[in-house]
Amino acid sequence: MFVDTTSLQVPSRLLSLPEEILIYILSLVGTPTLIRCALLCRQINNTIVETMLLTYQIELFSDGLADGQGCSLTLADRFSLLRSRRESWSKLGFHGTSFPISSGIWNAYELVDGVFAQTLNLSSANASRGIQFACLPSWNYDGAIIRFDDVGFAFRDFAIDPTQNLVVYLQCEPISPDDNEAIQTNVTLYLRTLTMNKPHPRARQPTISLIVQGEVSGAVIQVVDDVIGFLSWDQLGSRLYIWDWTQPSLLVGKPNLSKLNDFAFISSRAFTLIAPHHSSHINLYTESDDDGRSGAILRAKLYLPETCPGAEIGILGIHTGPFVTPHPAPQCLRPPKPFVTAPNARIHVVNIDLYAPDRVSITSCLIVIHNSTFLKYIEAGIAQGDAISVPWRDWGVQHTYWIMGHTGSQWLRYVQGERLVRLLRTAEGEQLEIYDFGVPRGQLRWPMSGNTPKPNPMMVLDKVFLENVSFEMLCRTTVRTQKKQYSGFMIDEDKLIGVKVSTSRRRGLRKH
Repeated sequence: MFVDTTSLQVPSRLLSLPEEILIYILSLVGTPTLIRCALLCRQINNTIVETMLLTYQIELFSDGLADGQGCSLTLADRFSLLRSRRESWSKLGFHGTSFPISSGIWNAYELVDGVFAQTLNLSSANASRGIQFACLPSWNYDGAIIRFDDVGFAFRDFAIDPTQNLVVYLQCEPISPDDNEAIQTNVTLYLRTLTMNKPHPRARQPTISLIVQGEVSGAVIQVVDDVIGFLSWDQLGSRLYIWDWTQPSLLVGKPNLSKLNDFAFISSRAFTLIAPHHSSHINLYTESDDDGRSGAILRAKLYLPETCPGAEIGILGIHTGPFVTPHPAPQCLRPPKPFVTAPNARIHVVNIDLYAPDRVSITSCLIVIHNSTFLKYIEAGIAQGDAISVPWRDWGVQHTYWIMGHTGSQWLRYVQGERLVRLLRTAEGEQLEIYDFGVPRGQLRWPMSGNTPKPNPMMVLDKVFLENVSFEMLCRTTVRTQKKQYSGFMIDEDKLIGVKVSTSRRRGLRKH
């Protein structure tokens, strides 16, 4: 419902209603509309401000959060925790605790929804047989460890979603070729429960298998709801496969991608592929459409700024936070959360190197793009019925934010929701930077808004780009300098996690 401020009769009808009915009506509208209603007149504004349920709804929306399921806290307690959380993020005033993780050599790790997972018992150069899940402590939970020294097979990588009690193990086994036959690799995905290492009950089959041509030099897997994405590469090129893991059924199979593609989900039915070229662009795909077509359907190409002759943008990869469902994780992992990251609160970070015509690397950059931007142009491509090509000037200035340099971290999971953590090392120590891109939504708060963050100034890279690069995406930055030496930082919903190796060589996590 949207109240038209040009008509005085509509507000007067609302104001004539009993207050409890007015509150009930306001509780049913979407939060952006609720905020607009607060601007209609003083009486409606006072009703919203004085009703905890409505102000809590607005504050959740402003922080990019949604109400958690299964939490028994009262509304007042949730509201208090929400404001305490906001204060901690705005000033980086967290309370630090240490949490040890397994020592020894391990080849893969993951951080999702408060669970830090790492492989154990390395069985070969790039395969393990064991795994440990560290359920990290929080304000109402001391943490716990779930460990399997041998899951029953060797695996190369894994992906998790604690809210589905799901872990997906990736196994890659070379097939010995006969004379004059090409090299092949047998790929198997094991679908297990995180807590018990049993076949997952939602999966009709306990494994997904396929044979790919060539070796698997590197691979990543990602989970989004009922979908698994698998990208692998070798010297010849890349391959992308996406399945509905519950059936299982193959949704996308692209076995012959060009070399050095990278991939990230936008939603459970949309994804992006990027590759370096002279005119670099980001490709946006959906997995199917209403006409019954299957496979990867190109919906939009978003072009980056045009480079000078001989210059090049080297795209290193794209990173976003993990996807989880709105359901609470099993009680043995942690208690239900009072609030969770909203599905639409998501950014993507593109890592690039910029090369001048003499092929000397000039600098590195991070390009931040909101997930809603990708969805916007996917919808435009669907409406047109064919893929659209969007020049930089028509999308990039308004919808990107550029940061000079890389993340400064040896660890992934430096993005969660609409926040990005970055570590810089200076003569005074380490400088921890938090970039918050949930600013436009937060500014919808009625006159509660503070200082409006300004767009970042124009960047001048005249040896690489034909024109100066400017951008208008808003961001709020918080900086803290510290003397402690960490190998990197990861970020979770309500945690900053510094990773370091102690003098005893025992790795540990320090949660802030």
